Amino acid sequence: PFSIGRIYQSVADIQRFHLGECRMMPPAARSKFLQLQSESAKGSRGLATRTYWIDAAKKIGLKDGTSGMYFVRDPALPPPVEDKSLDVLAQVQTNFNAAKYPLVGPEDKPTIADFLYRVMEQLQPCRFTDAD
Repeated sequence: PFSIGRIYQSVADIQRFHLGECRMMPPAARSKFLQLQSESAKGSRGLATRTYWIDAAKKIGLKDGTSGMYFVRDPALPPPVEDKSLDVLAQVQTNFNAAKYPLVGPEDKPTIADFLYRVMEQLQPCRFTDAD
């Protein structure tokens, strides 16, 4: 792709048109791919997926340039602090105070098994995003 905004479409095109016909792919792998492709949910939210690919490209240091995409840093290195905001899960973890919303409270203890109470006491609620 020429730009990070086109990565999603390029991946979709490869999945849709190339992989099922690729003669270099071992027959067992092609068969499994076609099976998974036929079982996948149709009409998934393309916007969330497209956003995921754009954010992932930025997170590894890809930028758009006049001659195509390029790396502004070594993609093997962790992202700089200012790029952390691209990580949706990190945003949720940072902005969400789970202590305010426990999954169980003392009033629940008599109604459920001790082991389940202990497990639930240690879990944190989460909010799913469209990308999930």
